[in-house]
Amino acid sequence: RIRLASLLIEKGDIYRAIAELSKIPEDSPLGPRARLELATAKVVQGRLDEAVSVCMALVGDRPNDVEATLGLLRAHIEGGATMQAKYVAQRFIDECPSDAMGIGQVRLMLAQALSMEGNNFQAVRMYEQALQEPTAQTPVAFYGLAEAKRRGISQASSELALLSSTMRASGEDVRLRIEFGKLALDDQNHQRAIAYFQGVLRWQPDNVAAMVLLGEAQNMALKAGADADPLRTFSSVLKSNPENT
Repeated sequence: RIRLASLLIEKGDIYRAIAELSKIPEDSPLGPRARLELATAKVVQGRLDEAVSVCMALVGDRPNDVEATLGLLRAHIEGGATMQAKYVAQRFIDECPSDAMGIGQVRLMLAQALSMEGNNFQAVRMYEQALQEPTAQTPVAFYGLAEAKRRGISQASSELALLSSTMRASGEDVRLRIEFGKLALDDQNHQRAIAYFQGVLRWQPDNVAAMVLLGEAQNMALKAGADADPLRTFSSVLKSNPENT
């Protein structure tokens, strides 16, 4: 039921997800996981106070459970409650020093809260500390670090050098460029998104996913008044793949 609820949340069928989760008794072994998924559903619904309440109860019952703490942090950050998020994160870091993986994940959320406040110098430091833990080395984390550097230290040179070195070291250049491009699209940063997708297409000219995403980024640029030709890009995709919807 929990897996089904998670899929339903991804599809946007929140009411069905909540209905499935409500069938799991809170005192069952899977009760805490079900409550955490319920909090996720409430965040998606915008019922942030209820999500915070659910997660606070979980953290109270299981203070060393990193998943409960991360759930509470997400709810606070979604609601813009950065002070509360910083307090929750620091409590876990102080009280669970042996959980290196958990601390890495919590530091990423703390860095996000610091960045939201505009405290980019501290956010950079927190991202860098978090990234010392291998499990925290995700595209989202590297992108967050780059954004904090851009806002608090310098413009594109330092962040792009960081991201490029990360991609070269990983051996997954194409996949990561696409992930970074998607994150740039989410940030409405069409210039960076275009740069990433064009980088992919230099290596893989027939990468249809990159071409479609490039078209989306160019369309965003066009709407912002920039000189871009998304029609040409989409037409190229359809010429080679007429059934691509």
